[in-house]
Amino acid sequence: MKIYFLMAAFLPLFCCAQNCALKKEKDQFSQEPKISTGFFKIGSDQLTIDATAKEIDFFFSLTSQKDASCFNDASTVTILYEGDRLKSNFRNTGTMNCEGLFNFTLRNGPSTANPLQNIITKKVKAFRFTNGKTVTDVTLTDEQKTMLSNLAACMATEDKTLIKKP
Repeated sequence: MKIYFLMAAFLPLFCCAQNCALKKEKDQFSQEPKISTGFFKIGSDQLTIDATAKEIDFFFSLTSQKDASCFNDASTVTILYEGDRLKSNFRNTGTMNCEGLFNFTLRNGPSTANPLQNIITKKVKAFRFTNGKTVTDVTLTDEQKTMLSNLAACMATEDKTLIKKP
């Protein structure tokens, strides 16, 4: 009888198992393994999360923002979380461009990076891109918040497989 109660208690955990459909490929420059979420919608723009053995790269394509599409190395993004005053700030690690492309990177290591853990555990409400005096807000829908959280959780699990063991 105890076994049935135990099985019933753990059944919800198996029903909500994540389906991690990450793309595995080789980096075209280093020929090292790489995993990617592929592009998905955030607001009216797109985001992809890529991971290599050394870093996790968040790459934004803000093509719907006509007036604020130029970014340089002084541009920043602020991640705003739902129901909390916590914010995360990152500087653009990509090249200067006026095509609406922005990316920031996190170190990949044996433990999950704290900003990535925040994206997983707290719902991201919006991304605020700042370039000089130009501020662009990208607000996520409830569906997009859940998708971002799930894909970040998949990435946090799978990126550990890329790290070379000594």
